[in-house]
Amino acid sequence: MRVLFVYCNSMQENALPVGISQLIACTQQAGINVGLFDTTFYRWDKKSSMEIRMENLQFQPCSVLYNENNVYDDFRNKIEEFSPDLIGFSLVEPTFHFGMKLLDSVKDLIEKKAIKVAVGGVHAIYAPQTFIDNPLIDFICIGEGEESFVELCNKMEKGLDLSDTRGFFIKNKKDFNRNPLLAPVNINSLPILDFTLFGERFLQKPMMGRLYRTISLELTRGCPYQCTYCGNAYLTKMFSAHGRWYRLKSIEKIQNEYKEYIKKYNPEFIYKHSESFLAVDKKRLNSYMEMYSEFNVPYWIETRPEDVTEEKAEMLARTNCKRISIGLESGNELYRKKVLKRNYTNDQVKNACAILRDKGISFSLNLIIGFPDETRDMIFDGVKLLRDVKPDSISIFLFTPYRGCELRKVCEQRGLIDRDFIGGDYFQMEYCLKNNTIGAKELLGLFRTIPLYVQMATKDFNRIKIAEQTDDAVGNKAFIELRDEYYKIKKWVKAK
Repeated sequence: MRVLFVYCNSMQENALPVGISQLIACTQQAGINVGLFDTTFYRWDKKSSMEIRMENLQFQPCSVLYNENNVYDDFRNKIEEFSPDLIGFSLVEPTFHFGMKLLDSVKDLIEKKAIKVAVGGVHAIYAPQTFIDNPLIDFICIGEGEESFVELCNKMEKGLDLSDTRGFFIKNKKDFNRNPLLAPVNINSLPILDFTLFGERFLQKPMMGRLYRTISLELTRGCPYQCTYCGNAYLTKMFSAHGRWYRLKSIEKIQNEYKEYIKKYNPEFIYKHSESFLAVDKKRLNSYMEMYSEFNVPYWIETRPEDVTEEKAEMLARTNCKRISIGLESGNELYRKKVLKRNYTNDQVKNACAILRDKGISFSLNLIIGFPDETRDMIFDGVKLLRDVKPDSISIFLFTPYRGCELRKVCEQRGLIDRDFIGGDYFQMEYCLKNNTIGAKELLGLFRTIPLYVQMATKDFNRIKIAEQTDDAVGNKAFIELRDEYYKIKKWVKAK
C-alpha cells in the first residue's frame, strides 16, 4: 500500500505543520509506504502572504526564495515516480481552489492508474459538500484522521469493503455513504511527529530579522474559548456527543517529544502549538515549566491578554520565551465583547503588554479589520490601543468569514457574502464583504497604513491619510516616502 500525501499549503508558510505531520507518523506506524508532495515553496499565486506583509510594513524584510519549477508538472512527475494507490489531500479553505486545480491537472493519470483520492483538513470537516460533485474524489474525511485514515488504508490494502469506514464519506455508485464521526483521538497515544519528508528548508523560519531552525510541537488541541470569527465553537459542538474537543497533552508525553525532537532536529527555536498557551490552570503550567527548564530552547507562543500575569510572565522569561503573539482582534471593547465574544478590557491588554515588556519578552498584536458593521472610528480604537502599548510588531488581517465560524452565518443571512463563497487568504489584498459599513477601497488603504498610524507621530497623520489611496499615484508616492521613514524608525534594512 502506497499513500502520497499532498500538502496544499499557502506559499512560503513554512511553519512545520502539526496536522499532516501527525497523519504521516500514524500512517507510517501502520506499516504503510508514505510519500509527500508539498506546495509551500512553489509560486502558484501572485504573491505570498509573507511578501504582502513585508510590502505593507507588517514583517521585517527578508529574502524570499521560490522553487521555480512548475508545480503542476512536478506533481505529475511525483505521481509517476511514487506510483501511489491513494492520494490524500490536506486542505484549508484558502487553498481549496488551488487544491482542486492541482487534482484536476492529473485527472488523466488518476483515471489511467485507477488511483483513489481522499481529501481532509478543516475545510473538509466544515464543508464536505464542497467536494461532493468532484468526480475524482472517493473519500472525504469529516473528522480527525489519525485513526480513521489508517483504518481506511488498512481496509484498502486487504481488499475489504470500505463503505462503512467511520469518519468518512465514502463514494458509492450514485452518491456518498455518509458514515458517523469517530470520537476525538487520544492525543497522548499518538506517535511522535515525523517532519523528515519536509526537508531541511522547512526548518528555516524567518523571525525577528533572521532565520531560525524551528520546529513545531502540539501541546493542546482545540481551544477553551468560543470566538465568533473562529471555527472552534463549531468543532466543540460537532464533537460534543462523541467526546471533548479541547484536549491537553500530558506533561510526560510532551517531555518525551521534546527529547526526541531536540536530539533529531537540533532546533534553535520551537513554536509551541497551543491556541491559547496560558489558558491552563496554575498546577499544569507549573508542572510544564518545571519540565521544560531542562531544555530551555527559545520558543514562541500564542495567548490572550487576560491570561497574562506577572507570575506567568516570570515563568515564560525564565524558560527562554522570546516571542508571544497576542490576539487583540478589535480595539473597540463593546464590539469585541458583544459580537466577537472576547471578554477582556483594553486595560487588561495594556497591563499584559506592560508585563511582557518589563520581562523582556518580545510581543506582537493581531488586529482584524472589516468585521460586519465595523466603522473607521472603531478600527481607530484599535490603532489608538496599539499606539498606547507599542508592540514590537503588528499583524493586520482582513476579516474573512470562513466556513464553521458563527460570523459566517451572519454574513450569509445579511447578504454580505454569497452562500457558496469560498474564503481566500486573509493577508491577500482583497476584501470579500459586500455593502458593509466600510468599503474595500478604504479597508485596503488602512491595511497598508495602520503600521504607520501606530508608529509615527500624529503630525504625520495627514500624510498617512494620503498614503491610504492605493490606486492613486500621489497616494503611492506618499506611501513610499513614509515607508522609507518607517524603516529608519524600526532600523529595518531592505531585503536583497
